[in-house]
Amino acid sequence: MADVQGVDDKPCEESLPCTSQKQETRDEMLSRHRKEISELQNKEISLKKAAAKGSKAEQKAKKKQVEEEISQLSSKLKEKQAQELSSLGYSNGNDKAISTI
Repeated sequence: MADVQGVDDKPCEESLPCTSQKQETRDEMLSRHRKEISELQNKEISLKKAAAKGSKAEQKAKKKQVEEEISQLSSKLKEKQAQELSSLGYSNGNDKAISTI
């Protein structure tokens, strides 16, 4: 019985759906988005550094692959974040001026 209570006291993990978890606020979501972008930038730096190792021919080939991977990851993240914001009722940047008036 104590094990069951221990599970209930733990916060819900992001990867697992939890019905008792509150809806994420706009500020929390934007904060998480900034953190995700920062993590992506750090990953980009580490991938570029790893691609810089080896001979010149290897570097050139790796650099192309890394650039493609980075652009894919970046576009996926932007799409995911835009979808999350739209689920809260916020639209893309074009309508920001209208919503602030």
